[in-house]
Amino acid sequence: MKSRPKSLIVISIVSILMVNYNNCGSNVQFSPKTELGSNLQDGNVDPGSPVPPPPSTPDDDLLVVQKTCMNSTPVVEEITIRYINPENLSCEFGKGDNLPAKDGYFQGHIDQAYNFSLPAGSTLCGMNFEFPTQAMRYDDHVLLTFNDIVISGTFDFSADFDKKLGMNVYSWAKIRGSSWSSRKHLEGNFCEGQKDGKSSCSWPTTDTVGSIQMSFDGSVFQKIMALDTTRKDHSFHLITLGDNDANDCEISPISFKVKVSYVK
Repeated sequence: MKSRPKSLIVISIVSILMVNYNNCGSNVQFSPKTELGSNLQDGNVDPGSPVPPPPSTPDDDLLVVQKTCMNSTPVVEEITIRYINPENLSCEFGKGDNLPAKDGYFQGHIDQAYNFSLPAGSTLCGMNFEFPTQAMRYDDHVLLTFNDIVISGTFDFSADFDKKLGMNVYSWAKIRGSSWSSRKHLEGNFCEGQKDGKSSCSWPTTDTVGSIQMSFDGSVFQKIMALDTTRKDHSFHLITLGDNDANDCEISPISFKVKVSYVK
């Protein structure tokens, strides 16, 4: 048998290798080498580091607050809250963030605060209100908030305010200039938790003399606590609202006691 030239054998081998390489190259992608720590820039996480747990939600925190209050013996402290009638002050229509007087609309307000503190790390579990028999009147409407949540009042602004855990977050900007006269059906005793049987509130009718009564299940204030579980500084706000009269936003002096239950 005649032997083939060595040059032809070499060429054939090279051709076969080139064909195989081209076929492989059409299916395989080569990526650069990745080193641990090389992707730490721009806020990326080192794949070798433990993954942090997701942040807790108010619903998660509510379960923690409820468990803490259920499994611990609370401390009870009594505070006395006093609100005065702002002397020589009405709504001051057209000043600050109040609008000019307009009949039948929420144009002006006065906001009075009462602040108190609990020990750092405390969990608020409930509050009991004690209102003495006292003659009081207000003009035109009034709201009582705790840590920015409307807990009671004489007008239901549920359709106006933003919500946290289903509760109304007070904001004057949300109701300023809104109609009152066209929503008379919303006048009455608003009480956070009342629809669920967790509270009851009673206010005298606007511009008449009468007394106040409030009662809340502890779960109402536990929900408020769950919105900020680290909070130790707390605040009640009494807000009076008016539309156009010279006496609007006035209120009789109010004094009441609150027994605050909390766990250290």
